[in-house]
Amino acid sequence: MNYLYFAEGATVNATGEAMMLPANRFIGADSVSATTTLIRFSDFDNVANQTQAVVTHASGKHKEVIELLASILKPSPGNRGKFIVVADEENNIYLDNGNGAGLNGVVELTV
Repeated sequence: MNYLYFAEGATVNATGEAMMLPANRFIGADSVSATTTLIRFSDFDNVANQTQAVVTHASGKHKEVIELLASILKPSPGNRGKFIVVADEENNIYLDNGNGAGLNGVVELTV
């Protein structure tokens, strides 16, 4: 199983500023604006709430963001059991895989 990592802010130093989630908790993704996509995961405490990450990306690249997520959600021989940094605002590290999604900038987490 793959694990996805997200971090927001210049310094991860408080609860809710970073999260690592198993890929099998992925529910879906929605375009919020031309430059933001909401990624939703089921919660761990079995309540109606969801864990969410909003990532920024190049304008109009929602489809590419979804394709990028799809490439890492299902384990394959090349990426099985990986810790994958999707968007780490603190260290300015963003998943690319060469598909042109252009992840960048602000990450907002709702845990």
